[in-house]
Amino acid sequence: MEKYYSKLRFPLWYIVVLLVLNSCSSESTYIKNENNSTEEIAKLAPFNIKVNGNKATVGFVQTPVPFEFDLTVNNHHSDIQLIKDAIGKDIPLRIFVYSRTNKIAKVVPVTEQEILDYRKNLVKADDEILNRPDPSLLSIFPDEATLMNVYTIITNNSCVSTNFQDGCLTFQYATDGCNARAHKMKQLLNANGYNCQKHYIFGDLLASSGTCCTPWVYHTAPLVLVRINSEVVEERILDPSLFAMPVTPQVWRAACQNMICVFNPEFEFAPATYKTVPGIVFNFNPSSMSFSLDSDYFKTDCTLDVYHNESGCGLPGTFPPENCQN
Repeated sequence: MEKYYSKLRFPLWYIVVLLVLNSCSSESTYIKNENNSTEEIAKLAPFNIKVNGNKATVGFVQTPVPFEFDLTVNNHHSDIQLIKDAIGKDIPLRIFVYSRTNKIAKVVPVTEQEILDYRKNLVKADDEILNRPDPSLLSIFPDEATLMNVYTIITNNSCVSTNFQDGCLTFQYATDGCNARAHKMKQLLNANGYNCQKHYIFGDLLASSGTCCTPWVYHTAPLVLVRINSEVVEERILDPSLFAMPVTPQVWRAACQNMICVFNPEFEFAPATYKTVPGIVFNFNPSSMSFSLDSDYFKTDCTLDVYHNESGCGLPGTFPPENCQN
């Protein structure tokens, strides 16, 4: 059953994104940075950019958080060109934002060596390692009760359930970290004897965590198979950040474009795209069809540790360091 959505809280940065998506106003204001100070958040690889009026929204491989250029202040022509030139080519860029906002201040190219270093950690869809499931693990849950038992094990490893210990699953903070949460769940599924895949959805997304709404450019969670009866096997998504139980991919994707998070009753979401990838994948670039891995779970645990004290739907106090993401 889907979580009961009531008393939803909307962070200011989300409300502005929402107003833009709903086309209710051409003028909107993010959280102001009084002294216009900037900070570099990371080297990030873009996979998408959309220009809509006075805003340009960028999707980066390493984070589902939507980042934006405010074109009313600066046309950011050179920055946007750097973004466009990097899409589909696995090129990371140095991204500077106005402090504590998702507004991009400037984009700086990296060196050729940094590009090579980034690409050496990537694999392509035809790489043998992606198509080699562990034969010692089961690929189908025998019944829904068994699946629910493992789902309970996963939720018992949440930060709330473990008193926010290191490495806990950050279901209380839906804004970012879905790659790490999905990979940690994959680790727990494997430990309990089961394979999984990862299911991604890309688009203009708005989802409710049950207490607040958050915008994403993508979201991901594990996908498993469960036997319903002797003749029927179905897919289920495991995502405690949105649901109290496993759900079908169709229900999960609908929750990622949740109309309860929309103020305008005439608004319609643009169609999203989605793809299922091997469970071994940590990050996925849909523009280049390349993948990064995290076989030792270092990036997974590093990211979860950065976010384990975060909650709600606002921007994080800090983003994971580069070695957590690339």
